Amino acid sequence: MQKGSTLRAETRTISIAATPRAVYAFLADPYNLPRWAPDFASAVRPSGTDWLVDQGSAEVAITVRVSPEHGTIDLLAAANHSRGA
Repeated sequence: MQKGSTLRAETRTISIAATPRAVYAFLADPYNLPRWAPDFASAVRPSGTDWLVDQGSAEVAITVRVSPEHGTIDLLAAANHSRGA
């Protein structure tokens, strides 16, 4: 992280009738991004190994890193993996 920069993190919690494995699989699929983060992505499409995210006024490229062994899904700026998307 660059000195003096801040990244915003937001956590929200809900209860749903699905297994953790099913939820993880849903979130890990970039095609579902507009369904669970509609303010971030109105649409997505693959672009090589990255994804193009339509944000209404702009289109941004992201890299999606999925780590089932750690239970994490990272959305990173494709041009700079040290920055979150």
